[in-house]
Amino acid sequence: MSRLGKVMNLPAEIIQTLDQEFPHQSGAHAHWSNQVNRGFMEQNLNGRWDTFSKFIDQHTLSYLSLSADLLQSKANTSLLNENTLQDTRDKIDGVLKDVLESDFPDEIKNYLVRGLQRIIAAIDEYRISGAAPILDAMEVTLGHAFFDAEYRHALTNTDIGRTIVDVLASVASSITIAVGLPQLPETFQLLLGSH
Repeated sequence: MSRLGKVMNLPAEIIQTLDQEFPHQSGAHAHWSNQVNRGFMEQNLNGRWDTFSKFIDQHTLSYLSLSADLLQSKANTSLLNENTLQDTRDKIDGVLKDVLESDFPDEIKNYLVRGLQRIIAAIDEYRISGAAPILDAMEVTLGHAFFDAEYRHALTNTDIGRTIVDVLASVASSITIAVGLPQLPETFQLLLGSH
């Protein structure tokens, strides 16, 4: 249900971005957004999804495609391929298993587990939300080190902690390169410089 909610929120996010990037094209989304939102509003979640698709006519697809092309013209990004996503997920999953088996204090272990699980969820939802939530989850997971000395010590002065930082930095680099975002987020740069 939470993923369906994210899908249902996509039209609003797209419209907001279109309005910011192309203020003179505000009407370009009117037809497709009305049709998609109508489909969501009238969809019985226990029903068949062909009742949703009846609202998605050729005009809706054409206008939605135009909106996608407009947004892509402003973005210097590309899609992550399945192999990159799976490799990334496998690396994070391996680190998560290491953390669960570690002797970190419970508070640190719990924070790391929640952070790594957020990263995995963001990877699993990439086709819905894109790469930004993956990087955001990584920044939050590592950024906590700036506020918690014990957490920072665990990440910078233990083998598992250094592995976590190295894996997250490697994953962040591969994602930022693949989607054309700036190199390593500042959080990683600062934390990496501290060990």
